[in-house]
Amino acid sequence: MALKERLADWTDLEDAEYLLAIELGVFRGDEEWAGIKWIFWSENKLGSGLYKALLGLVDAGLLEHRDEPDHQVRWCHAPEPESEKPRIVNPGPSAESG
Repeated sequence: MALKERLADWTDLEDAEYLLAIELGVFRGDEEWAGIKWIFWSENKLGSGLYKALLGLVDAGLLEHRDEPDHQVRWCHAPEPESEKPRIVNPGPSAESG
């Protein structure tokens, strides 16, 4: 199941971080929560990186975030307005450089 489907409903941040870690191949998905929850509940590089990645997806408009009733995210269901879509620029060599 893709991350988009796993985050279809509001999901607590630590659970969303775990789902992202599964998607990235960090975890298999069958870990005992008691053995890994410290990653999401304490200050460490992996947990902080996953948290920042989720916030980056919020900033990019792929995820929605809410503070109440808990800090949660979900896949953004509203289509992005055409004027807000990023323009893809080809970074390849220009005719002038060749």
